Amino acid sequence: MFQTREQTCDLTAMNLQTPSQSIDLTCQMTFICGTVTIDGSAVSITTEQIFLDDSATIQNVAPPKAANGYDGVILGENGGHGDDGARAFDMSLTANSLMAESSATITFISQGGDGGNGGLGAKGRPSGNVNSFNLNDAEAVTHHGILV
Repeated sequence: MFQTREQTCDLTAMNLQTPSQSIDLTCQMTFICGTVTIDGSAVSITTEQIFLDDSATIQNVAPPKAANGYDGVILGENGGHGDDGARAFDMSLTANSLMAESSATITFISQGGDGGNGGLGAKGRPSGNVNSFNLNDAEAVTHHGILV
């Protein structure tokens, strides 16, 4: 877990790249200007005062692509389903007040990970010799079996 308690937090200047770790920021004053990219498992920001510029945006680094499904091995076997993509992180932003001249809006872009590809099916079974006879009429079919 990346945890900090600061008087002033300028998210644009902070290193918020902590893959697979949660981020917990407690600040007296927080500034978000432009786009802030965060790589973490969960984010919590608690601040007394916040300043948001007109383009304030927080976005996540998408989780890695999920595992692909297995390929079929036995003749005629289907390939397996790919794994589901991972969820994007959860985020909590709590501010008690906006600073003077602050925008009142922020954009949050949250992207989950891509799902894995399905596996490849194995080579099909041979068709056999089902129609090897000359079965052109009902008498031929009943003499040799059922026409498939």
